[in-house]
Amino acid sequence: MKDQELGDRREFLNAEIQRISNRLSQLYEDKLDGVIDSAFYQKKATEGQERLQDLQANLERLQEASKKQMELGLLILEFAKDAYPLFSFVSHPEKARLLKIVLSKCCLKDGILTPTYKKPFDVLVEGAKSKHNYPQGNSKSRSRVYRPLPVPPET
Repeated sequence: MKDQELGDRREFLNAEIQRISNRLSQLYEDKLDGVIDSAFYQKKATEGQERLQDLQANLERLQEASKKQMELGLLILEFAKDAYPLFSFVSHPEKARLLKIVLSKCCLKDGILTPTYKKPFDVLVEGAKSKHNYPQGNSKSRSRVYRPLPVPPET
């Protein structure tokens, strides 16, 4: 979820929790004032408590997802900082696994490799291109053009 969507969802859940809490308070006052009987109170209070628990569980899951998203973003930035030196030392299967995480596709045409990055890596690449003035690729696909690397002989 995007930050705005997370914020909107969190706001909705908090408002709904407050609304149900207010209704439960009013329900209790109606019971005390004799407006409703105990059986009706018990039924509606149980329904309200269950709904309140569901809403609070949803809010907790949303907050956990937001926390995990933040942790993932920090991990990606940390990885990006040391990506090239780390990448050069890992095995070929591990390189393939990492490339599958970062790239959505690659095209090789006329000896030119053009990768297309998955989100959020595409944003990092765009930022790096603008900051370091790298050659411009197709901005719609967020691609950069690379010359192919020599393939090491298999052992």
